[in-house]
Amino acid sequence: MKYVILTEPNINGVSEVFHDLTLPEGQAQPDLINRWNSIAESSPIQVINCIGKENVARDSIYDPNTQTFTMAEGVPQEAAASSAEKSLHVFLINNVVKGSFSSAVIAGVLNPKYVAAFSAPVTVIALDDNSDVTLGYTYDGTTFSPPSDI
Repeated sequence: MKYVILTEPNINGVSEVFHDLTLPEGQAQPDLINRWNSIAESSPIQVINCIGKENVARDSIYDPNTQTFTMAEGVPQEAAASSAEKSLHVFLINNVVKGSFSSAVIAGVLNPKYVAAFSAPVTVIALDDNSDVTLGYTYDGTTFSPPSDI
């Protein structure tokens, strides 16, 4: 499956694809595809940017009051993602980690593209592996449109 992540719709109801990831069917673990499908089904969804957080792993519980994560029972500690030198963008459903991806932190600064995009709920849409939809495409709630030349 290919997943595209869209910004919050603008005043005209149009979102932009700012990130995509492909989990090829038959190659990616079915559990991983199922978790990203659940993220798509739960969209729009709030994503949090984490640097230096511990215990961030599949099914970890996030406590918004303390801004900490607790590992799920049965998940080994080595499954926790290291976020010391990178930012983890964590997708939560009911404060449970269902997915994440990382980006570099340069000179202590998060990637401004992700800071801006994740400042509001985002929508994740599942597409066929071979979909042409990628960065810069727009979505009006029904149809994807390729970027137009400037």
